[in-house]
Amino acid sequence: MIIPNLWNMHLAHKEKSLTNKNFLNDDELLKIEAKKIKENRVKLELHGIVGDLQFVLINTELHTQEDTLKDFLKYTGHDLYAAMENECEKIFILKNTTTSSADFLIKARKKGKNPYLDFNTHPKTKHLPNTRIEAFVFKCR
Repeated sequence: MIIPNLWNMHLAHKEKSLTNKNFLNDDELLKIEAKKIKENRVKLELHGIVGDLQFVLINTELHTQEDTLKDFLKYTGHDLYAAMENECEKIFILKNTTTSSADFLIKARKKGKNPYLDFNTHPKTKHLPNTRIEAFVFKCR
């Protein structure tokens, strides 16, 4: 769920997060917006059309991608299924063939603009501006 104008909708929370030197993340805003989204999905008759999670797309820094891959292979039970590379990106596809677990795509941009960069230039993320979960992809019914 990406809400481009989240901070404009919740100015009091924006001020609180910008002025608080001891930042602590919480779910308050997410819960407010999730409730609105659920209500809207029911109203639009979209509730129930989304099936199982198919894969998670994670973008990393190019210089940390292989360490990320090693950690996933070590700790998740997933295996390297395929690897692809072109002039713009490098992608590893991980699958767990013993369970119905979702796949993981671990990618890194080699060139091109990161569309999420503005969201990642905050005190706790600015040292890894390209690292984030970029998408959860579900099967539609």
